[in-house]
Amino acid sequence: MPEKLRWRCEPARLPFETTAQAELREGFVGQERALRALKMGVELGAPGYNVFVCGLAGRAAAGQCAND
Repeated sequence: MPEKLRWRCEPARLPFETTAQAELREGFVGQERALRALKMGVELGAPGYNVFVCGLAGRAAAGQCAND
């Protein structure tokens, strides 16, 4: 049953054979809700509110937030 705890993408479903053929994307892909929450947190004018960003190592979440 441990195999059900993690989703795996079947390579045959990808529209390319190597990552060199993949379309380059910029910004947050599929994170519209997270961006709305971040925007709301940054726009709060009252004292005592903080914004916490986390993500997988190597994904540059903090750097991406600074750019957006």
